[in-house]
Amino acid sequence: MPVQGPSLVASLVKGVVLLPLRELKPHESVDPLNLESVLHRLRRDQVLRRAVAIDSETRVVLDGHHRLKALELLGCQLVPCTLFDYRSGLIEVWSYPGAPRVSKEDVLYAALSGRLLPPKTSRHMVRAGSRYVHISEFEVEVNLPISSLR
Repeated sequence: MPVQGPSLVASLVKGVVLLPLRELKPHESVDPLNLESVLHRLRRDQVLRRAVAIDSETRVVLDGHHRLKALELLGCQLVPCTLFDYRSGLIEVWSYPGAPRVSKEDVLYAALSGRLLPPKTSRHMVRAGSRYVHISEFEVEVNLPISSLR
């Protein structure tokens, strides 16, 4: 987590919890090659380094789709999650070059309806003063053994 000042972090991050994998709602599908890379790293290290970013209210996944899918394939039942206030005006959705523009409403609709967006459609960015940083900068480092998530 970057040093951004406690008030910024407190306004965005609502906590870190272990949640049942089945309760999380992805909004994007995963890229098979990226998934294979994440799976390889998790099998090799046997440790999940960072919590998945989710909306605290809806449990929609904001960042960490490949980690989430890899944990599912490894038979994990629990997922460490950093809870974010997705309604915060400090969180914005940016699109990757060549991808369609998406809004927060599009992200929520995709997740709640099950009509997933293509991989790497959205980037969740946080306004930190005069600059923007990716939401992953606020994901909590957990360094949990994979075996503890089964």
